[in-house]
Amino acid sequence: GHGQGRFVYRVQPYAYWHPNDYWDVHAQGQAYGFTGQNHSTKATLYQGFFEARLPNADVPGLNWVALKAGRQEFVYGSGFILGSDTFFDGLSFDAARLRVQPRSTITLDLLSGNYATPFSGGTKGNLAGAYLTYAPSDDSSVEGYWFRDRGSEERQAGERLDILGLRSASGVGIYAVEVEGVLQTGMAFNPETGRLDNISAAGG
Repeated sequence: GHGQGRFVYRVQPYAYWHPNDYWDVHAQGQAYGFTGQNHSTKATLYQGFFEARLPNADVPGLNWVALKAGRQEFVYGSGFILGSDTFFDGLSFDAARLRVQPRSTITLDLLSGNYATPFSGGTKGNLAGAYLTYAPSDDSSVEGYWFRDRGSEERQAGERLDILGLRSASGVGIYAVEVEGVLQTGMAFNPETGRLDNISAAGG
């Protein structure tokens, strides 16, 4: 009001060094905030990681094993369960990810790390899991995953969320079908009772 404009901004300068097929170094900063009468700005390292790979010389783009360590995003599937929070200030982790790719159609990711602040929305704790993808063609895949999330704004001992999911995506021409089912179990702190409640949910 009062003639003052207000807008939200997100700026991500980055630099990377990819000298060969065996390793990469990547650094990406981020400034996120809004202007106006009540203005705010947060600026820090959003991603900063080192990735070492063992390429398959017979198949371009295929790496037998790749280890990625440092601050990084995790984006899987449509981002329904785990994504980079694209429309807001993002989501990254101080983590390690081991990727195993024995064939061009099969990829297994094993990951573990902590929520990186200040772009986690106040969430603290850690995330670990595995994500398996079978992609027989460019427009079809079947994916299964498990994540254990111990992150929350107010950490309580014993809290955890286990997520099991199965996703299928396929397309023909301009048409595409995607189906994803998810089960969640675990324990969540109830501030009204001061105890942990069981989590049991299903959706997709």
